[in-house]
Amino acid sequence: MPSQSAPPPSRDGTWAIPLFFALAVAAGSFAISSSSPDGAPWDAPPAHAAEVYTATGMIMSFGPDRAFVNIAHDDIPGYMRAMVMSFKPRDAAQIATFAAGDRVHFRFSVQGDGQRLITSIQKR
Repeated sequence: MPSQSAPPPSRDGTWAIPLFFALAVAAGSFAISSSSPDGAPWDAPPAHAAEVYTATGMIMSFGPDRAFVNIAHDDIPGYMRAMVMSFKPRDAAQIATFAAGDRVHFRFSVQGDGQRLITSIQKR
């Protein structure tokens, strides 16, 4: 009895359709996943330290219980043109001795949520 072998592939390319479909499904299963094995999104930006800037300006006003301070600052290169912005102190004591109208030199960091946290401040 002669041994049987698999039929040769079709010369008209019909075998390519099932192969292409199988490869597309396999590739799609990788592309559908939107997170890495540890659960973090693949396209999430890498975690990094907060950006830190130095500026000068004039204190305009304070929030209730000095929870924030509004400062009319000069241009902050690489961050913002001159304008009035709110900044949060580490605690109210950090800005307790300041008054509206004081010229200040300060350093702040921009947190991941966009909040501006004063790291140091002094009168000019």
